[in-house]
Amino acid sequence: MADSFPDYYAILEIPVTATEVQIREAYKRKALKTHPDRFVDNSSSADSYPCTSEEAKIEFQRVADAYYVLSDPKRREQYDIARKRKRSGSSIWLQNKPDPDYLFGNVFEEMLRPEVENPAWFYTPLGAASGALLGFICGNVPGLMLGAYAGSKLGAVRDAKGVSVYQAYQKLSGSHKAAILAALAAKLIITIFVQSENASSERRFDKGITIGELKAKLEPITGISTTSQQLQLYNGDIFVASVEGDGFMLGAFPVDNYMTLKVIDSSPTGTRNQFTDLSLVEKYELPDDEYAKRSDSVLAFKQRNKLGRFADSQSSTSDASLTFEEEAKNIKVGDRCEVDFSESGEDGFKKRGIVRYVGETKFKPGYWVGVEYDEPVGKHNGTVQDETYFQARPKHGAFVRPNKVKVGDYPEEEIEEM
Repeated sequence: MADSFPDYYAILEIPVTATEVQIREAYKRKALKTHPDRFVDNSSSADSYPCTSEEAKIEFQRVADAYYVLSDPKRREQYDIARKRKRSGSSIWLQNKPDPDYLFGNVFEEMLRPEVENPAWFYTPLGAASGALLGFICGNVPGLMLGAYAGSKLGAVRDAKGVSVYQAYQKLSGSHKAAILAALAAKLIITIFVQSENASSERRFDKGITIGELKAKLEPITGISTTSQQLQLYNGDIFVASVEGDGFMLGAFPVDNYMTLKVIDSSPTGTRNQFTDLSLVEKYELPDDEYAKRSDSVLAFKQRNKLGRFADSQSSTSDASLTFEEEAKNIKVGDRCEVDFSESGEDGFKKRGIVRYVGETKFKPGYWVGVEYDEPVGKHNGTVQDETYFQARPKHGAFVRPNKVKVGDYPEEEIEEM
């Protein structure tokens, strides 16, 4: 019947155009996720959907059936023809039910090989279990925990002829097997760069995640709704593939570590910048006449203190011109001086130098004294706002009010030796 026809592409979560490599990688992910050894004491794994080990066995068999059919070109061709007709017929592509453990054993050593060549990562989360298994494969590898129970069990068979890695693995305890499968599944997590118009970040995703689930995770990162996301995969600046099909797994696409996933917003132009354009945010605006009546505003403060445009420019300028004029008369260019900031609390200490300028300036009304300090404790070199008043070494020049300056015998202070 049509309802009982198995959809092997859906089981492996791959497109019908998947290559042999994609089919094999999809099988690894699904087999690791549904392997009955992931379920210790009939309890389900946190990241797997079957509720019991018995349900896991059924799903593990379905995954094996799908891989057995789709991994062979002839069986896949026969299956595709029947799939289009939605008729199982005699299921000639699956006349001999595959042994799921046999199929998994063929890829188990392949998945473990990188850990054999570089075992440091694998030891950390697994300890004795991984060390024992790698000890069986590699022989005398320094640092293996062969004293553990699992290690002794594998050690008894490691020199036997014809014993496969998977056979040795099956001799481990249930918890050790579950730990090894979980660690291998963790290796399917990749690091990619997520880029959108308003966000850029480094993220880690499981290759077994569906594109629909991926979009849901990307929505709070990019601010783009799942229905408006267009995903494109790049390797550097080189376009790799468009990531489409919410039901497919991320691993069904040629994704690898440190690639870039660009998230493009396909929503109408008017709604794209809702999160960044402040002009679209409804704000309360106080009318000018009401603002002018308030007594606690900046405007009221400036009016009370005659600041800014409320200052009497003529009187303030003339008063400032007279300010410190008498003190400035007693200061001559070339005088040695000492500048005292102790009363104002500006710096709390005295600075010595030479008077280089006395008079009015463009940057502020009134009389000023330009000083070249003996030490680089100034603010400029005698030039302020593109106007040069005197020449001084960088960071040695400063302007101070005449009432802060004392002229007389103020020689350079010597630095005392410690």
